Amino acid sequence: MKQSIHFSYDNINSKDMGVFIAWNDDGLFEENFLPERKIIEKKIANREKPYFQRVEHEPLSFSLSFAIVDWENTETLRKLARWFFQPYYKPLIFDSNPNRVFYAIFEGDSSVFHNGMGEGYIELTI
Repeated sequence: MKQSIHFSYDNINSKDMGVFIAWNDDGLFEENFLPERKIIEKKIANREKPYFQRVEHEPLSFSLSFAIVDWENTETLRKLARWFFQPYYKPLIFDSNPNRVFYAIFEGDSSVFHNGMGEGYIELTI
């Protein structure tokens, strides 16, 4: 997914919104392989070995950076905020693998990085 440049979210193409996936790291692509999971065990008094209860899974989560083509236009940031800030999971499709559909929602912190001269990117967690 991180080798993609464009994507579609909520059936809207990133090309139409003037945004593309950017990279701020050098070297190889790093992608999540499996979602985070946690083992739940029950500890009993006078027993060293805990009892296994279950495994809890977290949703798959990853961060992406998005560069903006028309950064100078203040309405562009508002338009992107409305597009990304959805109340429910929406389909997310990357151009490198159009047959794989993620149902995604943007969550957690969001950050805007810029140089003050109309160049920068947005970093979001999906």
